[in-house]
Amino acid sequence: HYWIGNNRLTYQKSLFFAGVTRVFLGAFKTIGIVPLIIVYATDYTQFIADFPPIIALLFSLLAYSAYIYLDFSGYSDIAIGTAYMIGIKTPENFNSPYIALNISDFWKRWHITFSSFLTMYVFKPIIKLLNSIINPKHRMVVSVLGYLLTFIICGLWHGSTINFFYWGLWHGVGLAIYKIWDVKLKPNKPFFHGLTYKGISMALTFFFVTLGWLFFHYNTEQIAKIVELVI
Repeated sequence: HYWIGNNRLTYQKSLFFAGVTRVFLGAFKTIGIVPLIIVYATDYTQFIADFPPIIALLFSLLAYSAYIYLDFSGYSDIAIGTAYMIGIKTPENFNSPYIALNISDFWKRWHITFSSFLTMYVFKPIIKLLNSIINPKHRMVVSVLGYLLTFIICGLWHGSTINFFYWGLWHGVGLAIYKIWDVKLKPNKPFFHGLTYKGISMALTFFFVTLGWLFFHYNTEQIAKIVELVI
């Protein structure tokens, strides 16, 4: 009993100090870094004076990628760290999402608790329903429709305006294209398993996600003005 009690006390102490570290990390992200970049992340015109519109927009979207990750993961760190400090081990919510090798991998790393909820309570029921309607031979059609419907719902969960519909659709289309590529089109050749391919995949995934933040942050009227400006 002494050995068990001593180990439990050691575990609680280590969990507490891990929690303190996690809270400080989260605070550093949200208080130390986010204020430095938020104005550039949320207003691309900050770059207009020095760069062409399309470059200004790209820099702003890159800043927005950093901002939304640091802010969101920072608050998650604070919540997880606080739970650790009172002896509760909670699940992780982020796992280096911007090094994802594809959009499917990204959603396994980004907002993990919500992604798991989407998979269990939205995607799987939709797939089950579609399988009862569509011929089982057309599994790819079912998967594509499942991704589209799930992420349209995901987008509208984040906000009721049409730009969130587009953001959800953006990711739904991305997941559908990746599914088709991975299952039907990707050749089984050494290049597609090597470091070069992984590097290209990581860069394309990051670019895809970063471009998608345009729909997440700006409303449709603003997006229309941006498109008119950069074209």
